Amino acid sequence: MNKFIRAAVLASLSFSVSAQTVDMSTLNISGMGKIVAGDQTKQTLACKNDSVSVAGDGNTITLTGNCTQIIIAGSKNKVSMAVVGEIVLSGDGNTVTWHKALKGTKPRMLLTGKANTVSKK
Repeated sequence: MNKFIRAAVLASLSFSVSAQTVDMSTLNISGMGKIVAGDQTKQTLACKNDSVSVAGDGNTITLTGNCTQIIIAGSKNKVSMAVVGEIVLSGDGNTVTWHKALKGTKPRMLLTGKANTVSKK
């Protein structure tokens, strides 16, 4: 799936979430993987060689299994994952931890924003 389309979907989810208080919502869209949108929620999801996108603020997300890609758009999220291929992060004050890279010694990383922390656990 085109990264630009996925980014547009995340942007629209993030906008609609920030406009009102809503419960955490998880969508599974064919070709795009899992999309999690919401604020201040704790959730555990299983990756099955697919991608996960997180849009929102103050969430605590635990990902098990193999994630090909994780996209995080928001602030003060805490995301931990077992195995990941690529981390795409935009926003401020996010904490991301990973245990193992899908390929090589570390995952590919595309990071923007301020005061974000990405580390191997």
